[in-house]
Amino acid sequence: MLSIRATITGGPRAIAAQLKRDTRAELSVIGRQWHRGILPRHFDTAAGARYGYKPRKRRYQIRKAKSKGHQKPLVWSGRLQKDIRSFASVTGTAKAVSVRMKGPRYLYAYRKKQGAPNLRAEITALTSAEHGALAKSLAWGLAGRMKANKTREALAGGIAPRSGRMMLGTM
Repeated sequence: MLSIRATITGGPRAIAAQLKRDTRAELSVIGRQWHRGILPRHFDTAAGARYGYKPRKRRYQIRKAKSKGHQKPLVWSGRLQKDIRSFASVTGTAKAVSVRMKGPRYLYAYRKKQGAPNLRAEITALTSAEHGALAKSLAWGLAGRMKANKTREALAGGIAPRSGRMMLGTM
């Protein structure tokens, strides 16, 4: 969870509305950044150790190596990788970001009782470094948008914020 504390002077309703718009826009940017930059890392050979995937059974690994010739995690035929990387609908709200992707049916067939891996959880796993990088990117993006809005407001002849400073950081 990312908490951001901002101190801004000005009209409370206008600032709240602008902050919601900025947060929504910046979270959409973060969602696209995750889809383009972090999601592809889930399919390289070191991803199992990096994200803590459930170990696959030995028999499965042998069968995969013989028939497919690789040991990439989350990849059997490549359909899952191709499907979820090809299309994403990113929606940002004032509180969260949603990245919707289309994938094969087996992605949703999680059988916990049979010991099957939860593919949805494995695909969306983040390391602490990635989480921190996304949080930092969000904080910098919001700071940039807030500064740009303040400048635009002053240039447009609107009510410029009274003296005060904008402070943005992660908690």
